[in-house]
Amino acid sequence: MNEYRTAANAWGLTGGIGSGKSMAADILRRLGIPVLDMDRLAAGLMVPGTVVYREIVGAFGGGIVGTDGWIDRRRLAALVFSDRERLRLLESIVHPATLQETARRLNGDALRTVPLVFVESAIVFEASMDDWLKGVAVVTAPLETRIRRVMARDNASAGDVADRIAAQMDDSRRTSGADAIWHNDTNRETLRNQIIDTICGQNSGMLSAKN
Repeated sequence: MNEYRTAANAWGLTGGIGSGKSMAADILRRLGIPVLDMDRLAAGLMVPGTVVYREIVGAFGGGIVGTDGWIDRRRLAALVFSDRERLRLLESIVHPATLQETARRLNGDALRTVPLVFVESAIVFEASMDDWLKGVAVVTAPLETRIRRVMARDNASAGDVADRIAAQMDDSRRTSGADAIWHNDTNRETLRNQIIDTICGQNSGMLSAKN
């Protein structure tokens, strides 16, 4: 039985770090299509006073808490991304709660009857979200492009970015399970045109592409 079954016409939006899935999400929103950002939902579940907050601090210690009492996500990330066991522990706390909140939002009055809604997440396949979403769109870009983008965005070294990419699912595995693949290796307008082509093909007449 699928515990996350949703009434909404919900698609996943995913891609590796530096692929440009956030750009795709922005394009979708500008086209009038709602996008749920699972990273933001997860952050909202990690605020002081929540069950997720207490479980994370209990598992990783007070050293991850900043002077303001909030979890320092950079400090937490530094702990888990170099240790697979710690990463799995964090995921076991955050992922179920975030998936439940995602399903709750999709089934709420604001989204359950919209023609189309996307769920932006880096873990669509890892969390088996493709089992209950109507489809999955994957944003891709060449490895060198992704590394360059993240280096510029995060002021990180090429080695650090390459390690982060290596810790994620391989792009070929994402694209093999995709219902739509958007190549983000040129410019925003090209990506936008691919998105519109998919929307018009999957939902004939549901959206005007004149935005």
